[in-house]
Amino acid sequence: MTRIDPKSYKQDVPEFGHKMLKYYALDPEYINPNNGSYGRTPKPIQLAIDEITAKSRSCPDLFHKISYLPMLIDTREKLAFLVGAKKDEVVLVENASVALNFDLQNFEWEEVDIVISFSSTYNAISRTVEHISDPSDIMHHESRVPSDPQRYHLSVQSTLAKEPCKTQ
Repeated sequence: MTRIDPKSYKQDVPEFGHKMLKYYALDPEYINPNNGSYGRTPKPIQLAIDEITAKSRSCPDLFHKISYLPMLIDTREKLAFLVGAKKDEVVLVENASVALNFDLQNFEWEEVDIVISFSSTYNAISRTVEHISDPSDIMHHESRVPSDPQRYHLSVQSTLAKEPCKTQ
């Protein structure tokens, strides 16, 4: 397995916060409240994407039939090492919504399971939660998001306390 050597990076890991802005192609006057939406890809990642795209377009057959799979396997190995998983447990998908939908629909739900979604849950995920809850016996609760972490914790505890303990 290929190991990730932190010294192999050409630059130091950037500090989070405003110092990260130079890694994004955002208008300096724009205040970005949600980095996870609408394709805000960091410049170094975009450069790598552009390089791979150029390879795939210059020799499409060679890329898709021969070059792509070893690159994918190498990436999965590196990510698996990074997160402490096995390569075959790492799946690359388009975005967080696809990942959560995949997980929610493939999880082996049991009658004692409870799914809690909040008013702030992204619509695509809320619909998946409703979908998996409808035909099964799992419980689905929707709650408003409390304003602070302690109230959030209490809200979850309260929701769980309302459900009688089920046994199989």
